[in-house]
Amino acid sequence: MSTILLVEDEPSVIELMNIYLSRRGYEIFNVADGTEVMNQVRVVKPDIIILDIMLPKLNGFEVCGLIKSDPALKHIPVMILSALVQKSEIEMGIRMGADLYMTKPFQNTELLANIEKLLGKR
Repeated sequence: MSTILLVEDEPSVIELMNIYLSRRGYEIFNVADGTEVMNQVRVVKPDIIILDIMLPKLNGFEVCGLIKSDPALKHIPVMILSALVQKSEIEMGIRMGADLYMTKPFQNTELLANIEKLLGKR
């Protein structure tokens, strides 16, 4: 079973993603605050991180940069899932090391396909 660390502060998105992904065999851990992510990554050791940008205290761009600059963590795929859709925001996500940038709203099938792609299940 693959483990996903979902970094999201919107309760409805958390609930829907938890239901959808857990039914597909993923174990989901949630973090709602950007400052808690690094500790949780070390504890949970996720196979993939799904990261929102607009988070309390520390934004997703900063979190992504911290993960990808840490030699012990940089191998973990990071998928940014955000309502920020401007070209400059997407480019910033990629510059900070995101492996994939997906925008909200999203289709569950696209989300699942991207997770499987990043996990190498295709």
